This record gives sequence, C-alpha cells and structure tokens, in this order.
Amino acid sequence: MKYDFKYHLPVEVHFKKGILKEILEYTNRLNMSAILILTDEEISKKKWFEKMREDLCKDSISVDVCPYVVCEPTDQSINAIAEICMDCSYDGIIGIGGGSCLDSAKAVNILLSSKANNIEDYLVPNTTLAEKKIPMILIPTTAGTGAEITRGTVLYDQQHKIKRGFSSGGCFADIALIDPLVAKTLKKEQIAASGVDALSHALESYLVNDKNEICRLFSISALKLISMNLEKLYQNNQNEEAAENMFLASLLATMSFATGVGLTFSHHISDVLGPTYKIPHGFASVFTLVETIKQLRSKDKKIDEKMKNIETAIGNSCIEQTLIEMFENLQVPHFTEYTDPINKLELDSLYNKINSSDYRGVALENRELMIVLRKCLQKEKP
Repeated sequence: MKYDFKYHLPVEVHFKKGILKEILEYTNRLNMSAILILTDEEISKKKWFEKMREDLCKDSISVDVCPYVVCEPTDQSINAIAEICMDCSYDGIIGIGGGSCLDSAKAVNILLSSKANNIEDYLVPNTTLAEKKIPMILIPTTAGTGAEITRGTVLYDQQHKIKRGFSSGGCFADIALIDPLVAKTLKKEQIAASGVDALSHALESYLVNDKNEICRLFSISALKLISMNLEKLYQNNQNEEAAENMFLASLLATMSFATGVGLTFSHHISDVLGPTYKIPHGFASVFTLVETIKQLRSKDKKIDEKMKNIETAIGNSCIEQTLIEMFENLQVPHFTEYTDPINKLELDSLYNKINSSDYRGVALENRELMIVLRKCLQKEKP
C-alpha cells in the first residue's frame, strides 16, 4: 500500500500581513471580554504589542498582560504563572511570542480550565486528560516552532531534568493569527534559531514519512521556501517577502510533522541538550542534524533516495554540505560556545537521558546514537 494516512488539524489559521490590526474581529468571534495575554517581557515592550493591547481595550475588553514567560518554560514556571492568574475569571487567553510563549499559554490554559495547580499531572507518562476550556488565540512572533497549530506542548521537567509533553491533543488553539510583519522587530539570532528549527521540522519529517503524501508535499514546499528565504531574512529583517515566505514555511513544516508523521532522533537529542546546557531549542535541534542524516543514509536506502529527492527539489547536490554552509552563514553557534566538549561521563549521561525519555517517532540504533553524540559533542570548535 503506497498511501495510508489520516490528517486532522482543527485550528483555524489566518495568515496575512498586518492582521494584528484586526485582532478585535477574532476576540469578538470567540466572545472574549476578559482576556489574559501570555508573553515575555521583551515582547510586552514592543510598540506593535502596545498598539494591539490598546485596540482591545478600546472595545471595553478587560486585558491583563502576564509578561512572565521564560525561555524554555519549565513545569515550575507554568505552575507559578497559573497560581498568579488562578483567582481571575478569564474567558479568553492569547499567547503571543515564540514557541516558549505559545507552549506556556497552552499549559496555563490547561491549569486554569481545570482549576488545577500542578502541570506535572498532565505530562507523559501521566494520564490526566489535558483539556482546555478557555477560548485561545495563538500569535507566533518567530518563523520556526509552529506551536500555534500543534496539539500540545513540551516543558522542561526540572526534577527529572528532561523535556515532557501533554499526553493528549486537548489544547489546540481555536485560532492562529500569523502576521509576518512582526519579523521586523526580530533580532538576527532569533531569526536564525527559529529558522533552523523550521528547517529541521521540514527535513526530518520528510525523512521519516513513508506513506503520507500530503505531509510530503508540505515538507518539500517548506524546504524550498527556507532554502530561498531564510538567509535573506537573516540579512534584512525588513524584507517583507522573505518574512512572508518564512512564516509560511514554518506553518507548512509544522503541518507536516505535527499530525503523526514525527521527527528524527536529532530533534529528540535537542530536547535533552537544550535544557542541560541552556541552548535555544532551534540551535540545539541542528547540532546533530548533519551527522544524523549521514547515519540514516548509511543504514537505509530509502533515506538516501529521499535525500536525493530533496536535493533535486531545492537545486543542491549535497544536503549535508548545504546545511553546513547555511549554518555558517547564519552564524549558528558551535556546541562548545555553550560548554566545553563533553567528556565520557557526560556523554554516557546524555546517552542514557536520551534513551530513557524517548517520545519522538524515529530513533537511531544504540551504536549509531553514540556515534552521533561523540562526533558532534566531543569535538572542539574548528
């Protein structure tokens, strides 16, 4: 059987430059009158954010801004935000920001909806149903994570020092609003980190996908857009065409992996590397990407054929070399800019964490995983 797939993505997506000026249309549609906005401190100070908040308040809507989201949110940071907001009666939640803000909005919604006080109860392998009851709008400010349309969230469990996610799909946003104009206030590092995250979503989901033709088309389209626009946006955040294309690429890449196709082991490795060494998720997701591709190519002829399809689609003869050059142009930091090359004891610890917390779809064999970790994390910066 060539095709065998299901596709379900119950999020209403609105994509348009300047759409944030129309925010009232969407809050009114969802009957929001007492809104909690979850974001981070940096975004809360931007002029476009303040204008949007003022537009909401003009319609006699009560708006509370909670700018306490942290980068790489933890179970404890979510519990703390929910505790602050628990005594208020909100009938709408808006999450604005990168993946950390959007994931935090989902998690806080779960706790406020259930009047619960511990997000731990909802994280795998726990089985408490994660279900939102408060209408929610998610607005991405970076072109990378795609969290505005995914069904759950991933948080860092501080006690066990691993990333864990929801056990159900009960936290889809009602509406996702995508406005590429917000890219004009992004820093270069934010563009690079989110862009390579979208790249890894598109590339990895294509490699693991055997039967879902819809997701294959999404992946290839995203890879084409990223190859032509990411470096342009990195060089000039005022480039509206590049911004539009990158936000679309992020959306398409997420539409590929988020409906059950999955990702390769390099993304799972990032779930351990990021929190352990305080590395932005996007960068952590590509530290082992090239070497993972090499290992997959060597063991699976289907992977090699898929890589050739990608190379043909984007007009490059060697994906591995293309990625290396792109990461150099985007100034993706080397692993050793966050920590020293890891020793054998640290390597064994990382290996055990990665194996014990695997919830990603496609793994490397044990020997191959160790090769990837050793080659990528024990080397000095060239």
